[in-house]
Amino acid sequence: MATLAIALALACGVRAAGAEPDARPVVVIVEGDAGAWSSELRQAIARELRAEAVAPDDPKAQSARGTVTLSLSTANEELVVRYRPIQGNEISRRVRVPEDRARVVRASALLTGNLVRNEAEEILAAARRRGPGTDAASSRDPNAEPPVPGPGDPAEKPVEATETPKEPAPPAPPEVRTLNTEEARARGNAEKPVLVKPPRPCLKLRASAPFHPVVFSLFPPIATNFLAPKTRTPFALNLLYSDVGHIEGADIGVASHVDCDVQGAQVQMAVADAGGEVRGAQVAGLWASTRETVFGIQGALVATRAMRLEGAQFALVDTARDVRGVQFGLVTYARTMDGMQAGLVNVAGDVDGVQLGLVNVGRKVKGLNIGLVTVAEELDGPSLSLFQFAKNGYVRPIAWAGSSTYLNANIGVRFDTRWTYGQISFGYVEGSGFDDVAQSTLFGFHVLKPDEPGFLLDAEIGSQYRIGAKNEEDDKTRGLIHAIAGWRIAKRLAFFAGMGIVYSQRKKDDFVGPDVIAGAIF
Repeated sequence: MATLAIALALACGVRAAGAEPDARPVVVIVEGDAGAWSSELRQAIARELRAEAVAPDDPKAQSARGTVTLSLSTANEELVVRYRPIQGNEISRRVRVPEDRARVVRASALLTGNLVRNEAEEILAAARRRGPGTDAASSRDPNAEPPVPGPGDPAEKPVEATETPKEPAPPAPPEVRTLNTEEARARGNAEKPVLVKPPRPCLKLRASAPFHPVVFSLFPPIATNFLAPKTRTPFALNLLYSDVGHIEGADIGVASHVDCDVQGAQVQMAVADAGGEVRGAQVAGLWASTRETVFGIQGALVATRAMRLEGAQFALVDTARDVRGVQFGLVTYARTMDGMQAGLVNVAGDVDGVQLGLVNVGRKVKGLNIGLVTVAEELDGPSLSLFQFAKNGYVRPIAWAGSSTYLNANIGVRFDTRWTYGQISFGYVEGSGFDDVAQSTLFGFHVLKPDEPGFLLDAEIGSQYRIGAKNEEDDKTRGLIHAIAGWRIAKRLAFFAGMGIVYSQRKKDDFVGPDVIAGAIF
């Protein structure tokens, strides 16, 4: 550890006192579970290198000095960073993944800086120059004048021949920033080509657990494994409750607790609980829970809970920290979602996939979002929701008029995101006995970005419903399809006009005709 500390200090010294940083950009490719964090990772790497970090499809990638590939696996708790320069061989580092997102981003930036600057080679070269057994003073420039002690500085104490220092500390170079614990850990792990992941505690416990071919239980201690409750068994059956160590087959009954892993099926009428991994199926009438990863299916009538999910989860309430698969339920929750959430209310942190529900809530949503209400910090993908609220979106009043057989004027609100928008409006429709208030609902797609002044081009589809229509001869609902173009004068003012088709079903005959619209967005 002392040698490692010296290496870190030397690395910081090289960084602080070296030449100006290379201004050429670096291409950054993000793979695995960190795909939804690409933008944040590139920003952190750019700050660390003091140079641009761009995507592979960026035009600046042609002048890059090299390519960095970040691969994160939350299931294996592993982060791999590879750097291939324009000239030279690829180098890589492999570290254990920190627990939260902020630490992963910080560790990725530090490891990338280590590889791109090739600090490992500089550290080794500095160590070779110092040589074994030399102290900090001997590593100074021989042509430099010795430092002059200042007032109050202690006099140098000569080292006796019999005294062998364990590891002399190098002099602190000027303007060296102090590494906090997380940075030191990240840089320290970066110097190791391979970091072996420690075995899971359940593996050790399973190796030492006694084996019972069958476990019958009324409730502990009235059970065949009362002498060794943490037993390993291929089959467990209980009438009320059972407590075993490991399942390597089937666990059936009313309620059960497995201390560690379930390999097979845990099926209970009330509660199924596991302290380790579940590889197979965990199904319960009320509650199914595991403290580690589910590889397969987890289901219950009331609620499910897992640390990680790689498969399917279904219940009235589904909760998991990290999901790679599908969640079905009335309420679903995941900190990171790589797959699909389908429920009345879906809540997630980072989403890379599909959210399908009445209300969808996310932090950074990348993919398809379908529902009535969507609330997100950032929407990066199509959102087919009528009410869309995002920090990178806009809520704009709109006024428009159409002339499809009847004259109708409408005012409403448009919820814009990067790719799509939802619009709801109310208007007065007149002509042919259709004098009434109508409500219009439209979903649209942006062909051009909606937040920049200039030309705009949208396509939309929806319906118009007559409120309070009583005459059966008149149409109550109309289908609308529009293609609109216009000019955005400012961020909060745009004018548009377009053509479309209106379709309605009437008692006597169906109607299909043209529709001309015009309006303004504020």
